[in-house]
Amino acid sequence: FVGEFLTLMGIFQVNTWVALFATSGVILSAAYALWLYRRVVMGDLIKESLKSITDMGTRERVIFAPLIIMTLLLGVYPALALDVIAPAVENLVSNYNAALLDAGLGQVADAAPPTVHRRKPRSTACSLMMGSPALLRWSSCCLRQPCW
Repeated sequence: FVGEFLTLMGIFQVNTWVALFATSGVILSAAYALWLYRRVVMGDLIKESLKSITDMGTRERVIFAPLIIMTLLLGVYPALALDVIAPAVENLVSNYNAALLDAGLGQVADAAPPTVHRRKPRSTACSLMMGSPALLRWSSCCLRQPCW
């Protein structure tokens, strides 16, 4: 749940109510997944053909072991992945800021840690239109006036 946690932390700094709503969705989906897991795994076997299936063998355990280890490792210490993608993200943010400055719209994105006050998010249509510098000039209406 590292990705969800980081996303919720970012949302919380922009809008607390949206973060609370999103967090309740995460909690409800986890509760539903646990309820479904209990019914599927702990429930009665109805089909007779499924009763002959055995537990995992040595080969399956060897295949799953690295996946389980990496999942736990990245869950406990996500910096292993975040440190690898940090230069690419910083480059993306600097290119985005350069495109905004070229369009005469000023700097919107900030590559610094999210401790500064950020603008309120715009609608999905504006976010999609602002994605590429070629469409940036065409979508300047979204930057000058709110889309919501």
